[in-house]
Amino acid sequence: IIAISETRLKKNIEPVKDINLSKYEIEDTRTEASKGGTLLYISKKLNYKRRKDLEIYDSKKIESTFVEIINENGKNVIIGCIYRHHTITPKDFTELISTHLSKLSKEKKSCYLAGDFNMNLLQLENNSDIENYFDELTNQNFTPLIQQELQPKPNL
Repeated sequence: IIAISETRLKKNIEPVKDINLSKYEIEDTRTEASKGGTLLYISKKLNYKRRKDLEIYDSKKIESTFVEIINENGKNVIIGCIYRHHTITPKDFTELISTHLSKLSKEKKSCYLAGDFNMNLLQLENNSDIENYFDELTNQNFTPLIQQELQPKPNL
């Protein structure tokens, strides 16, 4: 699966260029803004279903695309791609996504969220909005994979 945010794919307007990739299906949520939108390329080898019931959409504030990968030999996996526009405050975004994180946790399935949340986790200790966002993620058993500042390599 390839997740892309800020696709700039416009609602009710077909793309000028072909966005198809061979061997991949496309699921997307288009934007009404000049930037935004989300897209998932899903390998044709995977069996999946679109999960619109998990998607968040608020025009020019947030877009998302969710699918559930059907696993014949185990638990299904949920994949989501989210884009948060700068027009929604971090506080409002956290409140909005909070109910969705709770809903995802109740699914009892592995879940991976990708995209551009426009939340700088490096400001965790200095910004209460970022701290509240991080706390909400971890309280719902989500772990950001990008959590630590990269240390510069020593000169050799």
